[in-house]
Amino acid sequence: REGNTCADYLAKLGARNPEAYSPIAIPPHETSLLLLADANGTLFSR
Repeated sequence: REGNTCADYLAKLGARNPEAYSPIAIPPHETSLLLLADANGTLFSR
């Protein structure tokens, strides 16, 4: 089953953030490989 790993990561990151609203101007470093995999069409199972 395909999922959106970037969205999953950012949702978990947001759940740990005490701020009610926290805009992200630059993607967190940890998402670099996830974004690259998404751009290459890599599928992950959940």
